[in-house]
Amino acid sequence: MYRLVVTTVLAAFAVAACADAGFKLVVPEEPAQAGCSPRPENALHWWPGDGTGADLLGGLDATPMSGVTYVRGVVERGSGEAFSFDGIDAMARVPDAPTLNPTGSFSVMAWARPGPNPTPNGAIIGKGHPGAESWVLDTHRDRWRAVVRDRNGFAARVYGSDIIPNIWSHVAMGWDGRVLALYVDGRLDNAERVNSINVSRGPVGIGARSESGFGDRELDLEFAGDIDEVVFFGRSLGEEEIRAVYEARANGICKS
Repeated sequence: MYRLVVTTVLAAFAVAACADAGFKLVVPEEPAQAGCSPRPENALHWWPGDGTGADLLGGLDATPMSGVTYVRGVVERGSGEAFSFDGIDAMARVPDAPTLNPTGSFSVMAWARPGPNPTPNGAIIGKGHPGAESWVLDTHRDRWRAVVRDRNGFAARVYGSDIIPNIWSHVAMGWDGRVLALYVDGRLDNAERVNSINVSRGPVGIGARSESGFGDRELDLEFAGDIDEVVFFGRSLGEEEIRAVYEARANGICKS
């Protein structure tokens, strides 16, 4: 005890002596740690996949069906879990809602990790039945893809880079009313013009889509792998906003 007191007193005298002599005491700073990314404005729905299908913002909870399980996700905040899909009969189903039927600009983003044996075509998240959809973020022929179907039935398809099995990628799509853009790992990957968007009354599927009724054994375009932190926005995000979410990585989007 006495040794601790003496040591503390001597240290205090040493600091004072250095200051009197004109020296500046430099205290090493703690290493900076990346914080969470500020939540971009007008986020309407947020399905983090933290062990449930809960929507943190809009109250449209996703109902896990069949082979949906949960694994360790890329974002560590919350429970740190993510949706996991077997690529056979698994999907999280979100009911139809006006907020998910944009007539103007919107964006949707997620982290996705194709499994070791990914299906060539698999939905990350999509609104409506194939052929009558509104918008889709998916993989097609082993590439990332974004789709918007216009009011005349034409589907604008934007293809990006190749998927990489067992690797987490951040993927996002945005439509500003004129241009459909696809972003991979925080960078614009490709874009195409489309001037309108179809309104679909079908549900939203996370991890799969459906030609028929979005029920068990009725699924198509199943994704084999893991999906984390799905967020839907009621406006088109800029590249810098998307990159900030990607760079936050494990810290994710701030929840407040």
